[in-house]
Amino acid sequence: MAFITKKKDRPTYYLIDKARGVSKSTGCTKKRDALRVLRAYEEELERGAVQCSRNDLPLSLVWHTYTCHEQGRRHDETVERKRYAWQRFEAWARGKYSRVSEVTAQDANVYRIYLQRIADNADYSDLTPEQRDERHRKRLRAWNSERATLARIWAVLDKAGEYRGPNPWPQVDRLDPSVCGTSKDNACILTPEEVRALFAACEEHSPDLGMVAKLGYYLGARRKEILGLRWVDGTGWDSGLVRLGGYANGKRGKQRTIEAPAAFMEELRSRRGFPTAWIVRPDLAPTGYKYRWDFSRAWRAVVKRLGYLKPDGSPMGPHDLRHSYATHLAEAGVVQADLQRLLGHATAATTERYLHPDNRRRVTDVLG
Repeated sequence: MAFITKKKDRPTYYLIDKARGVSKSTGCTKKRDALRVLRAYEEELERGAVQCSRNDLPLSLVWHTYTCHEQGRRHDETVERKRYAWQRFEAWARGKYSRVSEVTAQDANVYRIYLQRIADNADYSDLTPEQRDERHRKRLRAWNSERATLARIWAVLDKAGEYRGPNPWPQVDRLDPSVCGTSKDNACILTPEEVRALFAACEEHSPDLGMVAKLGYYLGARRKEILGLRWVDGTGWDSGLVRLGGYANGKRGKQRTIEAPAAFMEELRSRRGFPTAWIVRPDLAPTGYKYRWDFSRAWRAVVKRLGYLKPDGSPMGPHDLRHSYATHLAEAGVVQADLQRLLGHATAATTERYLHPDNRRRVTDVLG
């Protein structure tokens, strides 16, 4: 359905027809004149005089078209996380390119150089030289993920018939790990003594924050899995089994059942008297768990007080406990196949990123 709209900071009304990829100025500053253009356009549609221009989709309609085609194929949150990458590219391309077909591999390479220049000119004055280097590498790593996101958008448009032409993004090389490092390099791995100190500090702040830390370490659970864990997910409380994930609170809807330490299961059983279905923050209504409680501010205050920072100088997050969980199990002799099952990874390569063995301590133990 075609309609007219007045864009911000534009004097004229625009004619929009999302179904046919049409976005053009009517040249009219008054609404009554723009409505006449709209009626004339609709008459041309009835006569078949307007050709579908989907193969030359405007950049302003790309995100709407992409989300429409990805709906039902991918999880909504997975699609939404890609929005920032697209908005940054769209802001950069505004005034340079108006349609998908105008973006070439050379333009994609220019965009990569633009992002690298932003990383080079960032202000790191409040960081140590080591933290400054890691923060710079982290910004460079963002290019690899944005390149994959933009390549995916172009591929979806091509498959859906909205655009026919070469995909420019795969033609631009990824940044080599020797230049930007890996996300594994920026994880904060705690020792068992530091984990106990974190538990004590979180418990001192609130029992719920302490339970967040323990669920993250003893189960290797993700943030969303922690907030979505319910009492009914303890499928075998006596045998020590816990079900994590699922469509509502798992990554890509995946679910896994894992075993938990006996001492931690005893502590969980002692909390079962609370009157709600949720293990964390039981004093709130059991609806919309993602918005029940945002513990980020309290968490940052605790870890900053303890001095638990990542190599780039940012405070460690609950996900770093997942890295510590995998590392400590590997050092205790758990084989990688079991680690992959406990973490819920599809490939062994992903599990490798979570292993950060302390080589000096292990070699000393072996030689001793």
